[in-house]
Amino acid sequence: MNPCNWEAIHGFDTPGEYRRFCVWLELQIANDMVEEIPIGHSKKEVPSGSDERWFRCKESDEVWRLVAPDAPFRGFWAAVE
Repeated sequence: MNPCNWEAIHGFDTPGEYRRFCVWLELQIANDMVEEIPIGHSKKEVPSGSDERWFRCKESDEVWRLVAPDAPFRGFWAAVE
């Protein structure tokens, strides 16, 4: 686990779980632990039209990506490699 307490999520089980995760992430931004950054690659790795955002943990400098669910795709949260 990194200093921002991030762990990979390989699919959100419900829309509510995704919304709660987004609220938690926005709180980290509000507390100046995290910043949203521009996406640094093509979106070919995820379904066309997917909502994708990238975030950087300010303490560790790790960059992670959040891809919103869009049925049947369940979305994910994972480190950028």
